[in-house]
Amino acid sequence: MSTIKILIIEDDPLQAAEMAVFARNAGYAVVGIASNGEQAIGLADTHQPDLLLCDVVLPGDLDGIQTAAIIRQTRNVPVVFLTNDREPLTKQRIKRSGETYLPKPFTEPQLVDAMEFALLDDESEKPAPRDLLELNGGYFFHEYKTGKYRKVIAGDILYIQSKKHHAEVFLADKQHFTISIGISDLSAVFREPEIRRVHRSYIANTRRVESLKANRLYFPQSSRGIPIGDKYRSGLEEILLQSKK
Repeated sequence: MSTIKILIIEDDPLQAAEMAVFARNAGYAVVGIASNGEQAIGLADTHQPDLLLCDVVLPGDLDGIQTAAIIRQTRNVPVVFLTNDREPLTKQRIKRSGETYLPKPFTEPQLVDAMEFALLDDESEKPAPRDLLELNGGYFFHEYKTGKYRKVIAGDILYIQSKKHHAEVFLADKQHFTISIGISDLSAVFREPEIRRVHRSYIANTRRVESLKANRLYFPQSSRGIPIGDKYRSGLEEILLQSKK
């Protein structure tokens, strides 16, 4: 397999140099570093990179999201967007692009993971599947049926139901899918306190719970309640009240 080629688009020279070191340490080839959108488009045309590491805020007429969109018109290259801009509009633009997002500051392992995730659908020799990958509030679940990774934001989860050696994830948009990990292992994964075990067979997002009736939790997007186990009941009502604040 040929070495993956990385183009870095970053106007901070120290940050760009650090990213280049991280990428090379991971075995990738850095084919260029651009400090603005126009330069990046030219380098992309010359070197045909396999992945863009792209700062969102760039000097000049083009920001990072616009730059990546132009490059992708002629080459379907995945992108990892990097930014310390926490504005909701910026996050929405990145989400609409469908690309990976990594907030600054980040560590070397975080950047390497982000590159790996972005390349999952593009690299012919994929890394050995892991059941669940976590990155900055997003979780990459390994789907049981397709064998691919599916990114889910923690807040979009309604609940997760045990299915023997697997589990079914139910989302706020009414989608659901089976993942290759048992619910006992899942319980220790989530860092968000609102996502917690409520039954031996269920994990629930307490922020999404609409009501608690007759030992069952109900969600606004689902008419089907899920049970509460006796050993998980302690403090649950208080947690539900705190989640609504």
